[in-house]
Amino acid sequence: MKRSLAVLCFAIAGMALGLGWYSQALNPLQLSAQSPGQSAGVVPPSPPSVSPSPSPQPDRTLQFLKQRARSITVKVLAGQSWGSGILVQRQQREYVVLTNHHVLQAGEGYQIQTPDGKIYPAVPYPVEPFQPNDLALLKFQSPKQYAIASWGQSLNLRVGSMVFAAGFPFQAEPQQDRDGFQFSRGQVSLIMDKAFEGGYQVGYSNRVVKGMSGGPVLNSQGMVVAVNGMHAYPLWGDPYVFVDGSHPPSQLKGLLIKSSWAIPVETVLKLAPRSLHLASTDRKY
Repeated sequence: MKRSLAVLCFAIAGMALGLGWYSQALNPLQLSAQSPGQSAGVVPPSPPSVSPSPSPQPDRTLQFLKQRARSITVKVLAGQSWGSGILVQRQQREYVVLTNHHVLQAGEGYQIQTPDGKIYPAVPYPVEPFQPNDLALLKFQSPKQYAIASWGQSLNLRVGSMVFAAGFPFQAEPQQDRDGFQFSRGQVSLIMDKAFEGGYQVGYSNRVVKGMSGGPVLNSQGMVVAVNGMHAYPLWGDPYVFVDGSHPPSQLKGLLIKSSWAIPVETVLKLAPRSLHLASTDRKY
């Protein structure tokens, strides 16, 4: 009886072992999913979590760009009117300001109001290399140290690229600083293959109004890529005429009118006199 019971238990154990092997044979993926040396049913430890790097804070970046624009933008006083300008050179005590030619046509007796509120008498630069482009140069003397613009590239920008415009509007504007300084952001809307009369070639969505002419257009690195000069929705005439007398396609008319327009820095650098040692495009500040 004992011998029969032992044989029966041995047979049952063999059947159980066989069923276990058969089950594993039918589920080969169950074993293959385990790492070498890993016991079945053991959950592998999770990899350590890595906190994502903090993304740049747009407000801080915008504040930096505004401060950069403010440090190189001046108010150009011409008679009873004014425009804006860009500090482009310093040699000892002498500074050179780039602005629009039409800003200087508003009156005589030029003065420059620097970012710290100081006002200095100014005179036209002895050479006028930019005609017939709407650009002009002034110079003034100051013992103080002011920031100088660094140059980017505008003709390599793409439609949709973020740009920032600065200047001193005639009328009060939303978010305008107490001293009248205005800083606006927008995007490139058009870059023409050739320039309109006056040298205008870069269209952008930033709000640019009277008084901001001659001020800078900056890229997202704080480099000047163009010079403000023509606001959107012109009140009279047709400013959208190329230098060669031709006109852009009529289907662009709506976008042309809605865009502000600036003169690219490439035009400035190409025509600037040799005596004017402008900062290079890779200048650090």
